Amino acid sequence: MAAAYSTGLLELWKKGLELSPTGDQCPMCEADTLTPAKRAELAERLNDNAARFAKSAELGTAINAAKGRVVELTSRLDEFGGARISADEADQLSNLFGDRGPDLATFNEKAETFTRLGATIREKLAAATTFLNRCAADLEQAENAPRVVADARTINENIQQQSAAAAGAFPEYTEAWQAFSPKLYVLISSTEFVARIDAVGKTLRTEPSMRVLDQYDKVLKETQVLIRAVEQEMQTRQEHLLTTRGAEVKDLYDRLNRGADVLFEEMEPGTDTMRLHATSFGTRMSAAANLSECQLNCLGLAMWLMRATTPASPFGFVLLDDPVQSMDDDHTEAFISDIVPHLLDGCGKQVIVLSHVKRIAERLRDLNTTRPTKLYHYESYDRAGPSITEQVALKMLVAEIKGASRGNEQNRKYSVDRIRVLVEHFVRELYLNVNGAPVPPKYDQATAKDLLPVFQTITGATPQEHAGLRDTVKFCDPAHHTEVGYAVPIQSNIQPHIDRLEGLIKKYGM
Repeated sequence: MAAAYSTGLLELWKKGLELSPTGDQCPMCEADTLTPAKRAELAERLNDNAARFAKSAELGTAINAAKGRVVELTSRLDEFGGARISADEADQLSNLFGDRGPDLATFNEKAETFTRLGATIREKLAAATTFLNRCAADLEQAENAPRVVADARTINENIQQQSAAAAGAFPEYTEAWQAFSPKLYVLISSTEFVARIDAVGKTLRTEPSMRVLDQYDKVLKETQVLIRAVEQEMQTRQEHLLTTRGAEVKDLYDRLNRGADVLFEEMEPGTDTMRLHATSFGTRMSAAANLSECQLNCLGLAMWLMRATTPASPFGFVLLDDPVQSMDDDHTEAFISDIVPHLLDGCGKQVIVLSHVKRIAERLRDLNTTRPTKLYHYESYDRAGPSITEQVALKMLVAEIKGASRGNEQNRKYSVDRIRVLVEHFVRELYLNVNGAPVPPKYDQATAKDLLPVFQTITGATPQEHAGLRDTVKFCDPAHHTEVGYAVPIQSNIQPHIDRLEGLIKKYGM
């Protein structure tokens, strides 16, 4: 006797064999489980249940046909209308008919009966749809068949009974309406009623203007809501932006004020203005009213640099015109040694600094010898414009040393020390020019004596040149100057070392 399987399972097996007519791979789990033996077993099960499978298909067709019939009946029932009269409508009819209420009562009774029967039929049709939706699932279990058959018979009988009742009530409703409608027309055509309708008509004639005013009011309200939403969004974004950019301003300000007791705290957005807050020994205060001129200049510079380094900026450079005005020496040094490297390395910007203070220009040059740094000088200014010349660091140092060597004892001593500095710059720049990279990091703080081995590694450097540099470094050695009986060299002793370095600078095209 053939085993009974659910229709869904039979459908699954059939579909699996159709999807994979050959091979061992199961189309469902992709494992090699669909062997010839398994195919034969499934085919046998499908054969044994072929009759049941066919009956299931017939049942599905019948259910779909029945569902279509229910939809059709519901659609036709909707054509009859028969909407129930609301309480307000009933009151209006009662007021209109007054003492002729019996005429209205007779019509209301017939209309109510027909409307109620129509609603009952709709309920029965809805129950039939629910039954049809679960019918196939219920019949998967054979023991449910008697109940399903009984339910189908009951639903059919209920629909027929209610349909017959509604069919009998419809003529009565029609007759009641035919008797009631002339009396209704007489009432609504009376002088009083026409006057009431005319009053309504006058009101309706002003409807376009009323609609315009109503739409204007709606647009005004929606605009106010939109404005508030935009303001709130702008406030939220501004707060987020100022929090982020405020942290950048604080970082820049702190770089300029290492160890200070007065610190910048935050930027606070306002409706028309922006408030800046600082702290002093933990006390919050207005930045504008309490910071010194130097601190305010640091804060203004920090805010400008924050904007200049924004990721959205299309510029790859930062131009600073006399950025250290009103700053003391400590803040100026912080700008030179911290802010400028931050702009170069942290922000990837080219930095252009304009200053009339020679010390600042030289300090920037000396701290950035490993970078492609250029120093320009305004020689003069006339009608044709400024005369600008590039100041090469080595040549400037040579000129400075020559001038000092012709002076008094203190100037000559200075020139000897600057020769040592010139040796350091010469070796570093020569190494960079020849090798295309600065000297190794371990020589970042190296003295002229420490750089002599680096000079020996440079292509083209001769032993004679190395020996000459070593002699010059020894001549300038600060420790040598502290020996007992040391005297500051005169110009004739200094000049050979200047000539030696000038010769090297010329030879290597520097």
